[in-house]
Amino acid sequence: MDEVMCIAKREKVDFVLLGGDLFHDNKPSRQTVVKAMEIFARHCMSDDPVGFRVISDQRQNFASGRVNFENSNYNIGLPVFTIHGNHDDPGGTENLSAVDILSTGALLNYFGKVAIAGEGVGKVRIAPVLIQKGATKLALFGLGNLRDERLCRLFQTPACVEWIRPADTPDYPRDEWFNLFVLHQNRTPHSQGAKNYVKESHLARFLDLVIWGHEHECLADPWDSVETGGAFSVLQPGSSVATALSEGEAKRKHVVVLEIMGHHWRTIKHPLETVRRFEFETVVLAEHTKKLDPEDPETVTAFLDARVSAMIARAVRGRPPASPKLPLVRLRVDYTGFSTINTQRFGTRFVGQVANPHDIVLWQKPPARRAREESATRAGNAPVVPIRPEALDEAHIEDLVSQHLQHDLELLPEVELAEALHEFVDKENRNALSEAVSRVLEETQAAAAARGGEETGTSAAGEGRRGARGGADAAVPSGPTPPSRQGGKPAKPEEGEVLESIARATARRRLSHGLGTGHSELQDADMSEAIFTDSGKHSAPDASEVPFALRWLAAELPGRAGRWMEAVSAFQALLGLCVTQSGIAEREGDAEASRLWGGRRARAAAALANVHAQQQQYPAALAVLDAQLGADPRRIDTWLHAAQVQLRVGDLPGAEASVASAAFLAGEAEGPAAAHGMRAVRHARGLLAVARQDWPAAAAAFSSCLREDARDAEAVGDLAVCQLFNRNVESGVAVLEAGFQAQPWAMLKAPLVSSLALMYDLARPDSGAKERFGAWVARIAPDDLDMSCMSPG
Repeated sequence: MDEVMCIAKREKVDFVLLGGDLFHDNKPSRQTVVKAMEIFARHCMSDDPVGFRVISDQRQNFASGRVNFENSNYNIGLPVFTIHGNHDDPGGTENLSAVDILSTGALLNYFGKVAIAGEGVGKVRIAPVLIQKGATKLALFGLGNLRDERLCRLFQTPACVEWIRPADTPDYPRDEWFNLFVLHQNRTPHSQGAKNYVKESHLARFLDLVIWGHEHECLADPWDSVETGGAFSVLQPGSSVATALSEGEAKRKHVVVLEIMGHHWRTIKHPLETVRRFEFETVVLAEHTKKLDPEDPETVTAFLDARVSAMIARAVRGRPPASPKLPLVRLRVDYTGFSTINTQRFGTRFVGQVANPHDIVLWQKPPARRAREESATRAGNAPVVPIRPEALDEAHIEDLVSQHLQHDLELLPEVELAEALHEFVDKENRNALSEAVSRVLEETQAAAAARGGEETGTSAAGEGRRGARGGADAAVPSGPTPPSRQGGKPAKPEEGEVLESIARATARRRLSHGLGTGHSELQDADMSEAIFTDSGKHSAPDASEVPFALRWLAAELPGRAGRWMEAVSAFQALLGLCVTQSGIAEREGDAEASRLWGGRRARAAAALANVHAQQQQYPAALAVLDAQLGADPRRIDTWLHAAQVQLRVGDLPGAEASVASAAFLAGEAEGPAAAHGMRAVRHARGLLAVARQDWPAAAAAFSSCLREDARDAEAVGDLAVCQLFNRNVESGVAVLEAGFQAQPWAMLKAPLVSSLALMYDLARPDSGAKERFGAWVARIAPDDLDMSCMSPG
């Protein structure tokens, strides 16, 4: 940052504009904050005149309510304007961040701090900072980082994003303003799916230039937006330092000077000389088989040693004098057909030569999609049909909270818990969870006191905060006041009304969702207890106060962020814990603890297999499931999970054998487990029929599932697809429409929405049905639903 400010003073710029992430951590250390304040004070405070003025309402523009150089108590010669990024975004009850500290100290001008207002999807209002210097007028729009899924949804929904343009007056005609927009969001998708980034086509066409923060790769030469037909230009300055050992960070870092005169503008890029050199290279070992022996790791070690040494020499030759002496080096190695070597031991060869000796090599084994499809076709003599197993569906943190905690949450809404968890993990706000619980509890207690504990209004208030998920209110039976959760102590008298309301809310929730639903496991009706209690002598010895639910969510988070290797390691550790505790329980003859940890083990194994399958590592997924079946061969869900993976690789006979094993176990089961098991088996047989392209048989199987459970959203979607392939599109439309009417929240998933939109295009292209359906989806769908699924293909 110091070099950036030096360049700004050398080039005599009017002000410095930052695109967010001034701090890499949400709660930077005191030393970091003090250092930042020293840099800004040294470069910004002077008697130099400021050659422009702000003519907009500063109370609306800036977090401090005033631009700093107009404060007579400070001498500001070089103003700095900044928005917040995803690392230094505001949080907590006061919605503050480290940037607010510098803003309050008049060291910079913090703008673009926009809050989502209203209910439902919400609404965002983007107002510009109006700057004038002579005849040049600049409308500086800013938008600090918001959740990409939420912001994408806002842009896709009509009238949810309001751009406040300058008033059109004789003195300030609207067409004389140069419109500059700075934002801090994903510009391209960073993981599978298209819901976690902002498209250029979402932005207003009146803009002249968009400065895109967040993306680390430096693209210092602006380009015309292709998605908008060149309506505006885009500039991506990138980060000023390498914050990750990724390929994009290896490109030369620049700071860009933007010159504007009227509507004419140009950019001048200046390379940064104090940035540590970073060399990145990719090598495919299979392309060097003449030099390498797959059976001899020494040849691989020598080969990689030579490549890294060459990279170090290249980095040393190109190092600017002001750059740190030791470079960063990352060699990405595709080791297909070879074995890996010890990365830590390999890195010791370069201690004192590179700044990152322990993570020089990144092992990678990309999926060979074409080869896998060809081998699958040869093995099964049938095309590989994409199967949508529930466990492999893309999930989000809100889905995880709702799925895993819905039986334990009585007052706290799932969305608020997800936000609190985000604050707790990403922003290190240790009070986030307790604050969320206290806030909801206070509201519920107030409602209970107001209604005297006689009406079900308190429970209705709790349910209303979650958002009604369809279905009419049923008569809720009142029950005895439940005991406190802490050791079964009786409730205090003043807590009676609240606890009675909790009981009523619980009963209402169970009725609306249906008893026994909420878990895909077929043999654990009380799986919620097995996952979300962590007490007793068989709990983890180092985490007696950590609920298993939080362990589970912590293991899920890396996968949600696309860090698959971390996800594999996390679930392997979780599975190892479950295996250990299950073994202890069996040796001590504790049947209850053995059942609890056995259920946890099965779920952890299924999750680990899912992570492997999502990366198309199907042999690894099958190995995990085989090991689980070896430990517990009577789990119906594990057999069916294995069948789904076998279908993915085209092993139709293997999948049929796994389904047959599951059917045998379901036939031996008793009570609810038998009914659930047989329904799951029928659904699996429908998928087998799909793989054989026997559409009538598949439709019959899915119809049978729906006759038993009309709320089976997956069976609804599969039946509609079968009708489509049977060339009975109207029947497919009718199936999906009935599903959306009966249970909208369960059906609001991208594949199902996309299927109905496609069938409307085929069956009723000019009826307006698709448009009405799209408007309904936009109004009630969850925030992370990608509305582009309304345009399939």
